[in-house]
Amino acid sequence: MKAFVIILAVIICIVSVFYIPVYFDIELGKKNNVVFGYLFFKKLIFPNDKPKKDKEPKKQKKKSKKSPQKNKPKPKKETTSSDFNEILNTLKEQLPNIKKTTKALLSAIKIRKLNVNWRIGSDDAFDTAMKYGKYNGGFFIVYGMLSNIISIKPEKINIYPDFLSEDEDIDVKMRIYISPAKVISAAVGFAVGFIKSYLNTNKNNKEKAVN
Repeated sequence: MKAFVIILAVIICIVSVFYIPVYFDIELGKKNNVVFGYLFFKKLIFPNDKPKKDKEPKKQKKKSKKSPQKNKPKPKKETTSSDFNEILNTLKEQLPNIKKTTKALLSAIKIRKLNVNWRIGSDDAFDTAMKYGKYNGGFFIVYGMLSNIISIKPEKINIYPDFLSEDEDIDVKMRIYISPAKVISAAVGFAVGFIKSYLNTNKNNKEKAVN
């Protein structure tokens, strides 16, 4: 009984580890940093500031004199129209499975702590106003499209025109969470769907051949 309880506790711990999301702290603009994190662990993955080791010069190997042999060109396999049709049919059959998997993968991603500070400037006040209208409208169109497929919770979005400056700058900070459990579930679901579709196709082809 004790052994069963221990095994069950170990399984629960392993499963719960996959349900804890990993995250990426991303900073773009004046600083470009990407930090990977999981629980209490953090690691700067970009930029990689480790000094590169100088490679030692390779020793030249003595070339053995061999009689020159002409390499015969290998015959290339020509793709026929039937092969192309098979690929298209496979893609058509897998479209529902691909859509389902893509939806599951996108549900595994969450964007939190989104901060955008975008200062828009130009050498002409009219151009600044026009740019502000275009950039502000374009940003919220993209934001609206992404928020329909990915969970996004912004902290602060500040897009403003600066009529006294000729330059513009943008700073973006966000944290992206990814659930390993949902990613694994989506991958397993795609594999199962692909195998089912493949077996059904083979079954139908055999039935057609018999008839």
